[in-house]
Amino acid sequence: MNNLRWMTLIGVVVTLLSPVLSPASTVQLSQTGQEACFNESGAVIPCAGAGQDGEIRAGVVWPAPRFMVNGITLYKTIFFAFSASRR
Repeated sequence: MNNLRWMTLIGVVVTLLSPVLSPASTVQLSQTGQEACFNESGAVIPCAGAGQDGEIRAGVVWPAPRFMVNGITLYKTIFFAFSASRR
C-alpha cells in the first residue's frame, strides 16, 4: 500500500511540473483587424496613446486569400489546416 501512495504522489508531481519543464514555443497570432479605438461606453476615441488594437495592430497579417476552396474542401490558408464542407 505504501508503494501505491508513492507512485500516486510521483504521478501528481510529474503532472503538475510537466507544463513548467516543457520547452516553450512561440505562437504567431493574427491581427484583429481593429482600425478604431473605443472608450468604455463604446464611443470612438483617438487611438494615439490608447494602447488598443486599433493603435498597435500587432500580429501576423492575414494571407490573401484567407480561404481556398478545392471541390468540397475549404482550406484555411493561415493555419494550413482544412475542414470538410458539405453542400
